Amino acid sequence: MIKYYYIAGLSMVFNMMPDDYFESILSPYSITPISKADLNFEIIKSDIAPIIPSNIQKRTIGQNKYYCNLDGNDTVFYFDTILNKVIALLTFSEDYSKITIKALNIYSPNVSSKYFIFNLVGYALHYIIQMKGGFVFHSSSICCQKQGIAFSAKSGTGKTTHTSLWLKYIPDCLMLNDDTPIIKLNDNGEVYIYGTPWAGTTGRHTNFSIPLKALVFIERNETNSIQSINSDIAIKRFYEGITPPLTPAMLSSSLYTMDRIISYVPTYLLSCNMQPEAAKVAYEAIFNG
Repeated sequence: MIKYYYIAGLSMVFNMMPDDYFESILSPYSITPISKADLNFEIIKSDIAPIIPSNIQKRTIGQNKYYCNLDGNDTVFYFDTILNKVIALLTFSEDYSKITIKALNIYSPNVSSKYFIFNLVGYALHYIIQMKGGFVFHSSSICCQKQGIAFSAKSGTGKTTHTSLWLKYIPDCLMLNDDTPIIKLNDNGEVYIYGTPWAGTTGRHTNFSIPLKALVFIERNETNSIQSINSDIAIKRFYEGITPPLTPAMLSSSLYTMDRIISYVPTYLLSCNMQPEAAKVAYEAIFNG
């Protein structure tokens, strides 16, 4: 089965077995067949676990998640501690335009088979986009007056609660993505934010792109206040919202892109409670300040 999608300004072709969940969630991003794509995914599912040589050097990059260089290619693999097997292998070409995903047909309480391929593609994009002038950015993002705002914070701080206040009390607002939008430089060096189908537990996302008006980092407080922050603080906060780069080359690309984004887009620290006034205080500073 060959499927075609367009996400964050990149055309993507998938060579894969049918996957009802994957196809239904990505359907708003579907495009007609094209002869050449920016990203080419080959997804292979098997009852045989992918093999990682026992003597290969590997680095832990997350819980049961590892990086290695396999046959000259950057590779990420996932190890299931219950099955005691590698359950997925993500291999990237040198320019990150070709991605092979080998996935085990899983029967483990650690993993939901329904979301497995969908999540693996999402994880792969975290690294691919860093090589393509952007980031998958952990935030709840909205469109307001045809411009994007990304609200970032540590999990549990209240990003979704805050954006819900905007949607309820601020005119001309709608949800763009409630967990992992993509922020990316376009060909003119402008910063755009894109909806993606990977949208966390709420699943709220919209397929469009808009200029990024502001980056807002949220902290909880009993009272509401907002202030601009300098680039050093903004870069540190922004870095906390991305997946750490895999390699020195990816780090170099990411730091360059991050510097461009922070120099172009106003950044704020919002100390707030979760009352309607919090959204109104933030709105006034961003649009009328």
